[in-house]
Amino acid sequence: MKLKRIVCLFAALFTLSASSAAALADSGAPVIIGPMSWDGRLRADGTSELNVSFSGAPGAYRAYIYAVRDGSAWLKASGRVEIPESGSARAVFRAGFDKPGEFCTLVKVYDYGGALLASRQGLYPDRIFAP
Repeated sequence: MKLKRIVCLFAALFTLSASSAAALADSGAPVIIGPMSWDGRLRADGTSELNVSFSGAPGAYRAYIYAVRDGSAWLKASGRVEIPESGSARAVFRAGFDKPGEFCTLVKVYDYGGALLASRQGLYPDRIFAP
């Protein structure tokens, strides 16, 4: 369990702090991935919702949600993110889990040309409980 937390913490070092994210947004960066959180208790027998905030340049983007476990990233959900002229948006993604354990949530945002614009992994591992 400690190793998984260390891996998630290490990955989080490469994500943006709130202050550096604000500075990057001011510099004209296309997308910033803000806070993300799972609704309720994650269970191995159902689906859960991940709420993610985005900010940046107005436009349409594609977001992919991964569960990172034991060094492998598993695609759990994807969807279109539309950032309006106000520069901020919130999206909800549904994901199902099939076995209990810990994982780190990873969100990646691409433009429709396939270029990676932003990537953020959760600071702490999430836990999936047995049914």
